Amino acid sequence: QCSDCSSKCATDGNCGQHHTKNESIKQALVNGSDTLGLSIPYICYFKINMHNLTDNSQLEYLSEIVKLAKERNMAIHVIGAADSATGTASLNQRLSEDRADYISEQLIALGMSSNHIELQALGGIEEFTPIANNRYCKIQLVPIIPSD
Repeated sequence: QCSDCSSKCATDGNCGQHHTKNESIKQALVNGSDTLGLSIPYICYFKINMHNLTDNSQLEYLSEIVKLAKERNMAIHVIGAADSATGTASLNQRLSEDRADYISEQLIALGMSSNHIELQALGGIEEFTPIANNRYCKIQLVPIIPSD
């Protein structure tokens, strides 16, 4: 049982993982902050070797992000990552692509145009501890750059 959300979290032994990382963006979504998405990314965490989220409740704020992107005429940048401690480089690259694709599909299902979603896959990284924190997608609003 998670003390932060009163539900069962599946964060590989790091119960507060998705709560602490996203607390500031959740407050910004609730309060309608003008800087939302520009300086505060939203992070979704994934199970090891999968593109399944550790907790599907992480999807609940995606509709607000889509709404803000449309209101502000902005794009959404989705960056997928895997942890470099497990899997091969090619597997981790594919996994980070699958994670970014999964989040992109969720955004499209919520009404975001695929033309305004930018995807990036980092492959295996070792930026954060514990290792499980490297299995993520970062979702952030970005300005739309007109094409010539």
